[in-house]
Amino acid sequence: RHTQFEYKFKLVQDKDINAFSLPGGYIYVFEGLVEFAQSDDEIAAVLAHEICHASQRHVATLESESNKASN
Repeated sequence: RHTQFEYKFKLVQDKDINAFSLPGGYIYVFEGLVEFAQSDDEIAAVLAHEICHASQRHVATLESESNKASN
């Protein structure tokens, strides 16, 4: 069982319409996405999506799989 994260949310000053998560519960949202969204619900859905990536440790899993393929 994985330990829980204390999620940290950051706003990136960029016009891209994007968001991403990094290991350790860091969630980044671009200003362009916030401006593009038509409702708070759309932003909430993106945040939930990124939280799922973090909680399931998708970045770490992808990195581990990549390292296996390289060896």
